[in-house]
Amino acid sequence: EFDPMGHGADADKYRYRPIGLNRTQNAHILQLRNDVPKEQAAIMWITLGMPTYTPFIPFFTNANDTDPSFSETPMKWDINSAYWMYRTISVLVEGHYSQHIQGNVDYLTSCKQELRTMLDSIEEEAKNYQGEALTKYLTEQNYLIVNTMKDKAMGMIGELVMSGINLSKLTFNMDHNL
Repeated sequence: EFDPMGHGADADKYRYRPIGLNRTQNAHILQLRNDVPKEQAAIMWITLGMPTYTPFIPFFTNANDTDPSFSETPMKWDINSAYWMYRTISVLVEGHYSQHIQGNVDYLTSCKQELRTMLDSIEEEAKNYQGEALTKYLTEQNYLIVNTMKDKAMGMIGELVMSGINLSKLTFNMDHNL
């Protein structure tokens, strides 16, 4: 039984509240690493959709520009905006959760694997740069990461839309005799 004063056996059940609500449509984590030179030590991981359904995208902070799909967000839906693209994934997955969750888990796993591979490669190549050349290189790599993840996100959106079409109660198969 609910006890608003927090007493009794069920007190812990109501003590905490979830932070992953539908209204929490973005999150970020600043990673400070001590195993690389300080010029490439900070990575900002950002997700603009619901963190449960959309990947965290890494951005090297030693950069002098950000891909416009992340830096410019229109007020109305625009698939070229990272904000709207990743929110679209969240809405589509949640709309048919039980049918889409495994595909979404597979998508997120694939994103994590690809991002780890990319970061390893970027960090290895970054050893060849210093100063402004390093900043330029990391800026270019941020753009490459964004474009790679955009391709994966658009593929996921396509899969979700096609699956959603087949889940529609108005979908039917055409009789082959017609």
